[in-house]
Amino acid sequence: MTNKPLIRILKDDIIPMPFDCGDEDLNDFFLNDAKLYHSQRLSVTYFEENEDQTIFFFSLINDRITTADTTKWNKLARNVPNSKRRKGYPAVKIGRLGISKKLQGQGIGTEVMDIIKNFIGFGNYPTGAKFLTIDAYRDSIKYYEKNGFDFLTDNDEHDETRAMYFDLMKL
Repeated sequence: MTNKPLIRILKDDIIPMPFDCGDEDLNDFFLNDAKLYHSQRLSVTYFEENEDQTIFFFSLINDRITTADTTKWNKLARNVPNSKRRKGYPAVKIGRLGISKKLQGQGIGTEVMDIIKNFIGFGNYPTGAKFLTIDAYRDSIKYYEKNGFDFLTDNDEHDETRAMYFDLMKL
């Protein structure tokens, strides 16, 4: 990443630098769909670039974890005072996340995850959230586990994606 990060929101009037994370679906979302999602208020995509390429991007979506979403509700609600316990808690979902293929394996993914956690967890995000969530593809589960995420349920153990969460109170 650059010495002084300049994370921007991808809006209609911005033409980003080239991007390739090695995943055509993620590339296509960033280069072709993210602006439409933004204009329709479905997600907000943040990105950083250097002089010749987009380094990373991530899209955030408002989310919620309810008792119906998890088989681990007691673990999730344990740190909430009894008088504040609810049937659901606000969360922010990472809708998409991509790191430039040229820069993968250099720790940037963990840096980006720390940026996301701190952005949401320390009140910079314009809404309250207790959890960060992700529907992790099988090949990225180890990355999310390494970054402190746990499984929401065991019911999706054999699915293509696994619902995972990070408790922002851990920060």
